[in-house]
Amino acid sequence: MVGLWLVATSVVSVLPQRLLAHIGQSPVWVTTVLLAAQPVVIGGFVAAGMTSQKVGRRRALALGATVSGTAGFTCYVLTLTLPVAGWLLAVLVVATELTTLAVWGVVTSYVNERFATNVRATGFGMAYSLALAPASFYAFYLTGLTRLMPERLTQLMLLGVGSLMAFGGAWWGPETRDVDLARVGAPQAIDAPADVTSTGVAPATPLRQDQ
Repeated sequence: MVGLWLVATSVVSVLPQRLLAHIGQSPVWVTTVLLAAQPVVIGGFVAAGMTSQKVGRRRALALGATVSGTAGFTCYVLTLTLPVAGWLLAVLVVATELTTLAVWGVVTSYVNERFATNVRATGFGMAYSLALAPASFYAFYLTGLTRLMPERLTQLMLLGVGSLMAFGGAWWGPETRDVDLARVGAPQAIDAPADVTSTGVAPATPLRQDQ
């Protein structure tokens, strides 16, 4: 989850500012393109969720992290460095958002399926909230990275590291696609012996008539 939040932060929180300050696009252009990207990203969520039903949650998460760290990384680099016309830049922005964020279509299901029913709400909230804490300091990470690379490219480091972390977590985590949410965490039923009644007491043995 920490890796996925780093990926999301590098795009959702940083990309608009880079488009405004470093590429020089107008606020109206940036807002319009980002709004147009959202239906495409939603379609990516659906595709990722359907994929996870076919190949499993772990494989879908690992695949999403791989796409984010390769295709997403490439689209992001081209968006920031390639001098192109406005329409082509818009296509690159949409492609960047799609390839880096589509993996989130699997996250909600996977996190829910990781916890027993009696603690699912707490587990889900803690997994989301605690994982977000390290990523919320992204501004400090970016400031430190400016000593190593140009400022407009620093968020690419977060994208790469986050993709690797997400891949590792998916690879080592359990598979949950076929889990029965109604039974996760439920106490195991113990079959009672045939000679024990529903009250837990063995029935009295009737006396023979010759006794």
